[in-house]
Amino acid sequence: MAYIPLNKRLIAFLDIETSGLVPGEHEILEIGIARSDGLTYSTKIKPEHICTASPKALEVNGYNEHEWEDAPRMKDVIGVINGYLRDCVIIGHNVQFDMGFVKHATEEYLGEKELRQLPYSWVDTVTLAFEHLAPCGMISLKLDDICTFLGVSNAGNHRALTDALRCREVYNILCRATWWDRWHWRRRVRHLRNPK
Repeated sequence: MAYIPLNKRLIAFLDIETSGLVPGEHEILEIGIARSDGLTYSTKIKPEHICTASPKALEVNGYNEHEWEDAPRMKDVIGVINGYLRDCVIIGHNVQFDMGFVKHATEEYLGEKELRQLPYSWVDTVTLAFEHLAPCGMISLKLDDICTFLGVSNAGNHRALTDALRCREVYNILCRATWWDRWHWRRRVRHLRNPK
């Protein structure tokens, strides 16, 4: 892989929905990628071993066999996924979680050589939210709560592409935040806690 300077790299906003929290034991059920060049990729992924799924995870992401009936298997799409992510800076909400699953699937289906080709430059919107919103009094770093606070729509949450796009909106708001924004957010949190 030829080196690409950071200022020339695309950004890929990534979100996945999974059958649980542990790569290897659980699987990616849906992935959404929204790149800074306008390309998007979204697909449901048919699980290989749904019997190991966490019932809570399936409830959160709305998994049902019928909707996933014609979905491709991970072995058939992991190369496409890596193609969308290659040479990008990856941004996500708890991006280590998402990339942990992508890395596991890459190694399992494509091998260690392809694993080494995955991007290592990641930006986590949880960290940005902690930096900008926690000092203002925000007590939750969940994407839904941050979106509600910042005025970003929660419609369609827990669908991978929708959440990748919401993550992009949160990133853009937080990266451009000024001291004035933080002052305003601090006042808003105070008002929400004490509406008098």
